[in-house]
Amino acid sequence: MSEPMVPAHPEPGDTLRARYVAALARVYDLTHPAVTTTDRPGQKPEHVFDWDDGLRLIVSRELDPIAGEVLHLSASVTPRSTLYFGIIDRGTPTAAQQHFCNVALQRWSWLAQREDFQAEFLGFSEGKGVPHWWIR
Repeated sequence: MSEPMVPAHPEPGDTLRARYVAALARVYDLTHPAVTTTDRPGQKPEHVFDWDDGLRLIVSRELDPIAGEVLHLSASVTPRSTLYFGIIDRGTPTAAQQHFCNVALQRWSWLAQREDFQAEFLGFSEGKGVPHWWIR
């Protein structure tokens, strides 16, 4: 049985940025079965970044058998948070998803202090609608 996700714990941006390097310390080998069941980054506080507006980013380095080493980024939003209502105010589901993806990537760019990057969109997870990216 897998461990639960890290409880929400919003922190100021400067605190999140200061501990970002800890999220990059370990490389998760995706060929190892435990990474998909009991040892996922979302279960480790060093990979979880929560903001006051309801955004949660999960950041980890991963070794994919095909892509090699990549940075994996996923984003979610707390229901009924200020960001959540800002997203649903965008009208169509497609516009709301696009806005959320833009916010998540902009926030990661600020967090990682990287302006020049290419994010490869992997899609939305089934059921939860969480967007995922690889950044090389």
